[in-house]
This record gives sequence, structure tokens and C-alpha cells, in this order.
Amino acid sequence: MRCEDLADRLTDFMEGDLDAEEESAALEHLASCESCERVLAETRDVVSLAAEHGRPELTAKDRARMFSAITSEMADATEVVDVGKIGDAGDMGDVSDIEEVGGMGSSSGG
Repeated sequence: MRCEDLADRLTDFMEGDLDAEEESAALEHLASCESCERVLAETRDVVSLAAEHGRPELTAKDRARMFSAITSEMADATEVVDVGKIGDAGDMGDVSDIEEVGGMGSSSGG
């Protein structure tokens, strides 16, 4: 099992929902990967804290403020493509023609 595989199945692993073969592969991987072992421990800590403290009660004002912050971050992270510069449907054009907004790096994917 690779780190990515374990990350994808971490919740299933923690809840005991993997079949015997997958669980064995996960345990074998965890025994040899400090990074995944740390992620598992930290995830267990978060789950434990969440269970200990329960669901937070937010005021309507706090919920609105949090929603506003999340949607603002999402808008900042969204790429905007000027479809007029792409060309016809079969031609994606030159990637340098793609315009990006929101400070997510260059249009070449970096």
C-alpha cells in the first residue's frame, strides 16, 4: 500500500471497514512509514477532541462570517478562463492564452 492509498482509505481503516487484505497492507505500510503513522495519530487526536468537545454552537453571525470567509477563499482560488481565447471546440489553443485571477500562480500550472 502506498501513502496515497492509505490516505484515501484512512477513515475506513480507523472504522474497521477494510477487508482483511487491505487492513494487513495498511498495517504493514504504517509499520514502515513514519509520515503515515503520524497522520494516523494526528487524525485520531482530532477525532478524539471532536468527540470530547462535541459540536460547536455557532451564532448566526458566526456562521455567516465563516461562510463568507470560506466563499471568499474559494473565489480567490478559482481560475477564470477567457473562453474567447481558447479557439474552436477541438482546439484548446496555447496555454499562454489562459488568464488566471486570484493569485494562484502562473497560468502554466505553477
